[in-house]
Amino acid sequence: TIKEKQASILALFEHLTSVPKQHIPEKERDNRLHDVGHLSRGKLFSLFHREHLEEATHLYEILHAAKNFDDFLLLCKQARDFVNEGM
Repeated sequence: TIKEKQASILALFEHLTSVPKQHIPEKERDNRLHDVGHLSRGKLFSLFHREHLEEATHLYEILHAAKNFDDFLLLCKQARDFVNEGM
């Protein structure tokens, strides 16, 4: 249901700035995410920096192209582990 989907997305925002307890090894990450994560967690993010904007745009395109909701959620969970929390 829509309510269940909303709850699963809302859970991604809990403890967003905390350091993840478990890291997903790079070789186990989805290949579509291999080109994001250049701006590490804890660094200042701004869309006024061209490199930051390009990375955020690329991440958006990856998430937007997800096959279905479960695929989208998997990509979000993996990206949350290593992508800058401001993105």
